[in-house]
Amino acid sequence: MDRDYQKLFTYIQKAELPKDLSQKVLFRIQKEEQRLRRQKSLFFGVGALASFVATISFATSLANTFVQSGFYQYVSLVFSGDGVATSYWKELSFSLVESLPIFGIVALLTAVGCLIWSAAHTFSNARRFMVNA
Repeated sequence: MDRDYQKLFTYIQKAELPKDLSQKVLFRIQKEEQRLRRQKSLFFGVGALASFVATISFATSLANTFVQSGFYQYVSLVFSGDGVATSYWKELSFSLVESLPIFGIVALLTAVGCLIWSAAHTFSNARRFMVNA
C-alpha cells in the first residue's frame, strides 16, 4: 500500500507558481495599507475638525460664564491694593474657587486635548500616506 502512494506522488507534477506572485501579493498588501491609512487620515481629520469647532464653542461659552459668574470682580479685588485681599483672604479665596466655572474649564480642556490628539494622528497618517504614495 505504501508503494502505491509513493508511485502516485512520483508521477504527480509539481505545481509551478507564477514568477510574479510575490510581487503581486506585496503590491496588494501595499495597496491595502494605503487604503487603511487614507481611512485613518479621514477619520482623524474629521475628528480634528469637530474638536476644533468644539474648542471654539467651549471657549466662547467659558468666556461668557466667567463674566456671568463674577469671577473677574473677585480677581479685581485681589489686585485693588486697598488691603481687602489681605484682610479677608480666606473668604476671597473661597469666593474665587466657588465662582470658577469648573465644568466649562474641563469641557474646554477636553476639547483641546481631543484636538491635539486627533491633529497629531491626522498629520502622522497623512505624512505616512504621502511618503508611501
